Amino acid sequence: QGIACYQPHSVEQGASTSVRGLWVGHAGGVWWCDASYILRRGDPDVLIVPTHEGFALDRITAIADAHHGRIVIATLDGVFIHSTSFSESQRFTRIRLPIDSTTQVVALHMDRYDRIWAGTFGRGLFRIEPNGGVTHFDDPEVPVNANVMAIRSSGDSVLFATLDGVYLWISDSGSGQGRFVPEPLVRSGFS
Repeated sequence: QGIACYQPHSVEQGASTSVRGLWVGHAGGVWWCDASYILRRGDPDVLIVPTHEGFALDRITAIADAHHGRIVIATLDGVFIHSTSFSESQRFTRIRLPIDSTTQVVALHMDRYDRIWAGTFGRGLFRIEPNGGVTHFDDPEVPVNANVMAIRSSGDSVLFATLDGVYLWISDSGSGQGRFVPEPLVRSGFS
């Protein structure tokens, strides 16, 4: 996504190898193995941000690209939008969802219209508009399960993987209106 990159330039640094396993060390270095006798360590300048503006960032439950050099993250304190770089002068945009502290946002995705879709484990699906408005899809007529595990989009359509299977949101050309359609899969169910 262009947020950060570590690219080895020589064979000694690990160029032209296949990563077989990754681990983040206590000092923030990224270690990996490539099925050789060498254990490799990535750039030690990996950005580690344990807290920002008083919010703990060691319990992030979901993360997504928020376009325009931004990320969207979910923690137990809510959903936040921030620049992909962190400094003391930069501030979060916090979005409060009508959920209690025991409900976790486990899936985030920004669609082509800059709307953030937030899937929870237990309270279903939320859509956050660019102006901050929040829609909770909790109408009994909405077929999406209350446990949304993953979200992706393609064009105007958004796909949701749930404990009941896959659902598709078919948008009416970005108007914010649309409908949910179950996507039948062979042996459908938990996706």
